[in-house]
Amino acid sequence: MEALAAARRDAGVARPMRDYVDERAGRLAGLVRLAQAGDEIDPAMSANALAHLCLLLSMGSALAPPGPTADTGGKP
Repeated sequence: MEALAAARRDAGVARPMRDYVDERAGRLAGLVRLAQAGDEIDPAMSANALAHLCLLLSMGSALAPPGPTADTGGKP
């Protein structure tokens, strides 16, 4: 997360971070395409869009980890 924040301020950090995120998104998109080929995910969905959504969800989870809930007895 720190690197992503730094990439917004520093062009020297932005390029490597963009490359890293693009690589991760590419890998996820490949997995989505495999799942689409196996009829596990609707082939009408964009593999790239779904991959980016997964990345954004994981980043959000890293920023806001789950808090205590009633079903876990007050533990995260």
